[in-house]
Amino acid sequence: MNNIQVDIRLRPIRFGFMVRPDDAENILEIFRVNTCLWGGMFNPIIPFFESVPTWWERGDYSFEDEKQIINGYLDFFEPDFLVEAEEGISNGFGYDPKRILQLTDVLPQPHETGLDKYGLSAHELYMELYKKEFRFELRHKYNFIDVEAADPIFQNFVAANFGSFPIQEQFRYFERNYKNVFNSERIILDANKLLELYSSGYAFALGIGNEKLRIDYHSRRDSMLFILDVEQSKDLVDFWNLRCFSKNVVAIPVQWIQELFPFCREFILNNYRSMNRSLSEHVKHPILFFSRSIAENDIQEIEHNYFTAAVKQVSSFQTSFPPIWQKPSEKVISPRRPTLNADSKKIEIQVNEDNPQIQFEPIFPDFISECCIAYKGIIELLNKMANRPLTKTCRFEKFKEKIDCAIDNQMWAKRTFETLVERKAAELGLEIKCSKCGSRSWYSMTQLDYSLICNLCLKQFNFPVTNPEDNRQSRWAYRVIGPFALPDYARGGYAAALAIRFFADILGEPGRSVITWSAGQELELPSGKKVEADLLIWYQRTQMFGQDHPTDMIFGEAKSFAKSAFKKDDVDKMKLLVETFPGSILVFATMREAKDITQGEINRIKELAEWGREYDKERQQTRAPVIVLTETELFSDYSLRASWKEKGGRHKMLIEQEWARTDNLRVLADLTQQLYLGMPSYSSFLNQQHAQQKQLVKTTSTHTES
Repeated sequence: MNNIQVDIRLRPIRFGFMVRPDDAENILEIFRVNTCLWGGMFNPIIPFFESVPTWWERGDYSFEDEKQIINGYLDFFEPDFLVEAEEGISNGFGYDPKRILQLTDVLPQPHETGLDKYGLSAHELYMELYKKEFRFELRHKYNFIDVEAADPIFQNFVAANFGSFPIQEQFRYFERNYKNVFNSERIILDANKLLELYSSGYAFALGIGNEKLRIDYHSRRDSMLFILDVEQSKDLVDFWNLRCFSKNVVAIPVQWIQELFPFCREFILNNYRSMNRSLSEHVKHPILFFSRSIAENDIQEIEHNYFTAAVKQVSSFQTSFPPIWQKPSEKVISPRRPTLNADSKKIEIQVNEDNPQIQFEPIFPDFISECCIAYKGIIELLNKMANRPLTKTCRFEKFKEKIDCAIDNQMWAKRTFETLVERKAAELGLEIKCSKCGSRSWYSMTQLDYSLICNLCLKQFNFPVTNPEDNRQSRWAYRVIGPFALPDYARGGYAAALAIRFFADILGEPGRSVITWSAGQELELPSGKKVEADLLIWYQRTQMFGQDHPTDMIFGEAKSFAKSAFKKDDVDKMKLLVETFPGSILVFATMREAKDITQGEINRIKELAEWGREYDKERQQTRAPVIVLTETELFSDYSLRASWKEKGGRHKMLIEQEWARTDNLRVLADLTQQLYLGMPSYSSFLNQQHAQQKQLVKTTSTHTES
């Protein structure tokens, strides 16, 4: 046995956005997307062009061609995923196709929480900051701003400098929640307002995405004033990228140089630092950096008109962008990317030489949401409330009591209760008895008033102000709201959510699989038929060493507790999907116990599974693996392997076999078909087929001899 030390660091996913430098519309969209991402300010922009533009180097010379420059950007920033502003522009650069996304792939829809798509959005960060800090009266007041350009030509500058939110309706929730949580002040930006902001402290939407991060810049690069033309998209791209690896970069629009010069002069003088041997300090010369779009004669005029000899003496002038696309030189100190760190830990792991594999728990951000519905008792409670015709409520004490009963661990029970309330599954209000008809109606905190309208008889009655503590008149109660208020187990939504959770968190070893998912999608097939899938999942097994496995596409049909729920139409629909998308995985998920699945359902699914076991010579794999998930799998605490071992019997026997790698979906299909459909193992099926073929050959040979 040998010990190895593993250093684990948590950071945001780093996206690189590839776009043409003159594509102002998509560059604006990139700024908006990054405003909504955790660590979005540090996601670089990779300029794309077919030939090196004349403005790339002053003097109209360049030692690299366009491909060398673009690859140099990719090497310097090393993005985890490359996001194309135009589909296909990254072709030919050798980037892993499985890590190439489109702009529309990045941001989560409103119903998506936790590990949103490929990264983490700022939405849950807002909620965490509100919960921990901003819902209380703060001693130190933050100056949160929401900036809008007075002149449309400054729109992209505002987005690059302060952040801007997407304008698509499905993403409006980012802006709404930012304004609600931080009570931001709306700023209409002109030159005087920018001078005012730069001269005072403020917090802005783009900067909030850096919360929970420690940023190490690895260098003592001098502070920088970057003078740019706001109408030139390439200048905004350069500013964005400079800020990705330089600590203190302030953008100065050349259009407002006259109004902002007092700030520029003060900035240079304040950031200049002379030699002080006793403090081991180095000389600091703030950099006055002119963007590539500003002509030489304009630079000379600005210097002459605004920067005196005294200012020039304590600052340095720069007109060329740092060549980050070139290989580092031993003679020159090259820029480095900063290190972003949200959390880290060191662990020692024993490695068995006979089985040299290591396993460890990854680190997760403390602001991602918990799955609070992964308990049968919780779902039954929420569904019971949702099925009540009028109030859809549960008394305060009963609500907490039922959660405690559903979850053995009191710490998790408390956390689940808080999560249900904080995530707006249940909302606190008052049940008040109508003095006219005697029925009870529920009122949210914002609806309470001295005079109320009864929800049943629609008559007006007075709040019981003389005896509000009398439970016969009024009592605190929680009410399910939003999708949780839908009856019949949220119309199957719970089962679909649990199935997605199963593939994301329960199935394999932590960190060994990557999924992207979508729920409740209606697909229009090439034949023109429309087919609804309860869940779609793109699932990929990753490997620590070597190439990752191909991505599997999963189509799922999810049912709650209804008896005989999987009908012939459901099975036919799944077969049609796999015929349209050959090689897909089919999942039938139910929250029922295995014993409650009817024989009719088993027969229908089994027939499809037998068809799916046939070998597809063209694809060199089985036609369509069928997976069956039951209560045991959907309500697993944290690990399928642990749940099956705990269940014992055949579950335990199957999972303890050495080859039972359930993160391989074809293996999982084989195991669940044995458990829930009464089918022989896949190896037995192959042996039987082989025996039948041998018998057929033997019989044919006998007939031929006769």
